[in-house]
Amino acid sequence: MSGLLYGLDKELAEREAAKRDVALEEKVAGWLSDVTGEDVDADLLESLRDGVILCKAMNAVKPGAIAKINESKMPFKQMENIANFLKACRSELGMAEHNLFTTADLFDGKSIVNVTNGVVSFSRAAEKAGYTDVPSLGPRERATLGGPKKEWKGNPNAAVSKWNQGSSETMDRTEIDKSMSPTFGADNAKQVWGKDEK
Repeated sequence: MSGLLYGLDKELAEREAAKRDVALEEKVAGWLSDVTGEDVDADLLESLRDGVILCKAMNAVKPGAIAKINESKMPFKQMENIANFLKACRSELGMAEHNLFTTADLFDGKSIVNVTNGVVSFSRAAEKAGYTDVPSLGPRERATLGGPKKEWKGNPNAAVSKWNQGSSETMDRTEIDKSMSPTFGADNAKQVWGKDEK
């Protein structure tokens, strides 16, 4: 980002700078270099901006996942590379949205933190998918560790989160009298709505 920043832009840039982990950025650059055989500069965003290294990393993990890598310097082709990488992360590795960065995070330089964390998540998902040539950057994902899966006992409704489980069970136990119609507080005001007075 060039020029002076003011107001919200300045505050957001300061927050981003405070969250940066330069040591992790260096590990990410090293991991990508090991996976692709390409040089990744210390300026991670600049090295990855065209999406080529990311696409090559994906093809190293899942051969043929990205059919065509654009080497063009045209911005829309570079953004297409990034989009293809993110699409393959979802479809080939089953990565969740919250583990991915956006095209703007990388191409527009909006968030090096999101890009760094996204590549760390990519490395973990690659290991989970069976890629073992280069060790992942983070701890192994739970599914690869094995062990029993925890489930809530006595919860017949799997779609209800634990946070809402109590409310759900209360609603299940509550009997609603079908003969009563809603009065919207009229009972409290000693009024009866919708009935003729005699």
